[in-house]
Amino acid sequence: MGVAGTVIAALVMMGSSFGRYGGGAATFLGGLIFLVVGPVMVRIYCELLILFFRMNETLTEIKDLLASK
Repeated sequence: MGVAGTVIAALVMMGSSFGRYGGGAATFLGGLIFLVVGPVMVRIYCELLILFFRMNETLTEIKDLLASK
């Protein structure tokens, strides 16, 4: 869903650059960069979430191990 959102937003940015109040080449270039960088940033965010949940699982296991001693 995040990747689809970033791709749609990038395409809208690129399409709006051709409009009357679009901003021209800078907006088109920004949309093109967002098309490439956006999904990568979504991936990094998801990987960080996975990392934090695994850290929580490991800390819970350590806590349970220490509590059982």
